[in-house]
Amino acid sequence: MTLRLLICAAALLFSACGAQAAAPPKPTPLPTAGSLRVVKAPIVVFYEQDGYVLVHWRFNRPLRASDTSDELGFPSMTLDSLGSDLDDEIEADVSRPTCYWSFVEVGDAPVGQQTGVKINLAPGRTLQLTGTIVREEDHPHPEQELGCPRDPEGHSCGGTIRARHLTIRLGSAYGTSCATARRVFGRFGTWVNPEHCKWRLCVQRHRMNAGFRCDAWFDNGGEGFPAWTIECHKGRSKVTAYADQSYIKDPIE
Repeated sequence: MTLRLLICAAALLFSACGAQAAAPPKPTPLPTAGSLRVVKAPIVVFYEQDGYVLVHWRFNRPLRASDTSDELGFPSMTLDSLGSDLDDEIEADVSRPTCYWSFVEVGDAPVGQQTGVKINLAPGRTLQLTGTIVREEDHPHPEQELGCPRDPEGHSCGGTIRARHLTIRLGSAYGTSCATARRVFGRFGTWVNPEHCKWRLCVQRHRMNAGFRCDAWFDNGGEGFPAWTIECHKGRSKVTAYADQSYIKDPIE
């Protein structure tokens, strides 16, 4: 009898005697939209000193025009907690083209708690995710945590150009260098004047700048200084910048 009990006790360790050990829970599958798939759950980073969050996530491929809708205007993200629905435009990481982020001012955020994250691609096409709110100092490099593959042709550019009527802040360069981006937007700054063309900066009269074809549009949502996004293309190369009137004494209304 004693021998039998010993054998059964040993067998329990290997789940051969009595009830089998419970299998670990399967992870919740991440949502898809056609061939577009979320690879990892979003990282919601709270910057306590400035009162905003940056939400980072990774797709299996870059967004395409067919993933979104002109009716929506642009893909956006909504946090459906933190007191109210908060929405902002999705931004791409030019050096890591499958990874995206969105910035939302929140004031305060409950670190350690989960929040719903909705990625709005088009009317009726929303990816519903869940992310945990974390502190900036604990997650300084979310793109590395997400395993975002790097594209060597993409560069984030820094610095500003103080044109006569605008401050132009360099954004990115793809398929070319940041030095080229500075040369393109330096040329752009020699003629731009929002007092004459607020919405498009009269860019239709000055398409070509240092060999790049440019476009611009008003893009500040009606808050703060008047601001614009500028994009210029040459073949497969692309440079971007943002402009505002932050140092102008009498900015336009």
